[in-house]
Amino acid sequence: MATNANLALPSDHFIKIHQFTDTTHRDIYPSIDPSSPKLSQRGKKIVVIGAGRGIGKAIAQAFVKADVSRMLLVGRDVNSLQVTAAELKKMNPSVDVTELAAEITSEDSVDRLEEVLRSCFGTPDILVNAAGSWLSIEPLGNSIPQHWWKDFEVNLKGGYLVIRAVLRVVGQHRDVTIINVNTWGMLTTGQVAPSYAISKLSMHRLLETIPSAYPRAHCMSYHPGMVKTDLAYAHPEVLPFCEDTVELAAATAVYLASPQAQFLSGRYMSANWDVDELESKRHEIIEKDLLRMDLRGNFGCPAPAPFYTVTMYPVKDGEEFDMERMINKHMPLAMDRWNEYGLLGYQVIQFGAFGDKKQPYYGQLLMKWRDAECPNIALNSEGAKEIDEEIKSWVPIFGVSMTGKIIFIGLSIKDEVPHYRRLRERILTNAKAIRVMATSNLIKYRVEHFRKEGVSAEDFEKFFTEVHLAAALPLMRKYGFVKYAVERRNPELAAAFEPMLHSVHPTWNVSEADIVIQYWFPSMECLKKLVADPDWDGKAVKGQEDWIQIEKGTVSLCHETTYIDEGEILQILSNKNSS
Repeated sequence: MATNANLALPSDHFIKIHQFTDTTHRDIYPSIDPSSPKLSQRGKKIVVIGAGRGIGKAIAQAFVKADVSRMLLVGRDVNSLQVTAAELKKMNPSVDVTELAAEITSEDSVDRLEEVLRSCFGTPDILVNAAGSWLSIEPLGNSIPQHWWKDFEVNLKGGYLVIRAVLRVVGQHRDVTIINVNTWGMLTTGQVAPSYAISKLSMHRLLETIPSAYPRAHCMSYHPGMVKTDLAYAHPEVLPFCEDTVELAAATAVYLASPQAQFLSGRYMSANWDVDELESKRHEIIEKDLLRMDLRGNFGCPAPAPFYTVTMYPVKDGEEFDMERMINKHMPLAMDRWNEYGLLGYQVIQFGAFGDKKQPYYGQLLMKWRDAECPNIALNSEGAKEIDEEIKSWVPIFGVSMTGKIIFIGLSIKDEVPHYRRLRERILTNAKAIRVMATSNLIKYRVEHFRKEGVSAEDFEKFFTEVHLAAALPLMRKYGFVKYAVERRNPELAAAFEPMLHSVHPTWNVSEADIVIQYWFPSMECLKKLVADPDWDGKAVKGQEDWIQIEKGTVSLCHETTYIDEGEILQILSNKNSS
């Protein structure tokens, strides 16, 4: 029975208090129409948990409209699953539909699900978990332990088990989209239904953690709206607010499985929010790290963002670069002398030839400093003279490229977003991954880009991060790329650093490249297949001539050879590498 307090509230009360976009919806609309070509799931295989009734059944119907090729319906009631399957086959006879009765809270039952995936269904592209439980409604002191814990069994353990099973089949090197039907209730701390809210919050947090170990997993957590389902009818107090259609909930799931929604991975969203507005806020959401669970407060001591200098060693006719000396003598000396002046670590990379293109550089040295002041202090220290004499004895004249800002590292990690301490932990985690991957001799493809006259630095950055990468990343994933990085030149820092640089080495120059973009691949063969794909020229780099001075760009190809952090030598490879 609805309470008097609830009856006094408007039916869209909870939509308004959790509104993130100016426009909200309570029914399906064109941008999330599952039959729309831009949301097509043609050729995909999907597993739907809780497909026998309610939102889960509607989600199965929506994905059939989106033209999936195979669908596995999972639920406790085999009869309801068979009814759903029959309806789906009438909607689209070409879809291969299989039913599996399973209890997701049972390890043995979910193990059978894994066996079905391996033996006959195949590797799924999408998992949607629409199962849910809301048994406990009393305040904590009056709660029934069996009911309270049953909500955790279904909402958390069940979700964990099915995701675990799917990830065991998919592995770490294939794309997979995991969608969990969540609730805005996880954001509340009211006295009613704490088991429901906390178990749903825990499930959301679990999804946030998955990409750290499975970087090709896109994990979506969304509120489906307030829909009149069996769960809602069991709690009459929420019925006055349940005016959202089940089609809205289902179509939103299809949208979340599409490439344009990938920026929402690891974040929370609501079916009531307008997806076009969400996409228009994409840059802001990533930059400010919005729509994530967080702990607010001022923690730790303030720390400046790390500062990077990148030194490029150009190829010179008649000269050969001594990479072994660079790795084994020069940089250990620099690390020893400059560690006290804020040199946190460095990475030495040896470049190889790229087909018949002229090789512009022998190698690259990236130095990570505590802040922007450190290089100047280090260059004027007593140890600088010893380092200078050592390098003059063998290194040809070279230029210096300044990159004061790291815009993206891997999955859109920034140096300048709030909550620096947490971010620094992510960057260090990423650095550990670099160390591990370096031992596998990854191919690194590096391009320096110069913007055309009349193109602003901001628009140039947006072109790469929002247009080029949006088109390139799906194609690169097809050929097994590992990660990417985009660096933007900071003109103010470069201008301030140049006089310092000239005071030490008058012949050194600060690079004027506006953007440096880098991709890592497991092998040269993967890169060759990528650039040979017609879609690379037809889609990924289409229109670049409107933004880039093509004639000024430089392309380098290399193997990572060593990475040293905090003075510890983690790996040394001094062999010469070619294409």
